[in-house]
Amino acid sequence: MAAVANERQESADAGPVENLLHQSTTLTQRAINAIRSAESAKADLRKDITSLTTSFDKAIQK
Repeated sequence: MAAVANERQESADAGPVENLLHQSTTLTQRAINAIRSAESAKADLRKDITSLTTSFDKAIQK
């Protein structure tokens, strides 16, 4: 909470260019985090599909 308060105070003290830069940096970091999360979900999905395919193949072979 204190970090947010400090950030708001710094934002209030900063000029318009600094505020835009800060917003851009924040949004960029959020986008990077979303991409990393999506990549992780994609990897998990690939593992699940591989496991399901293996199980299906074993069931067919029986």
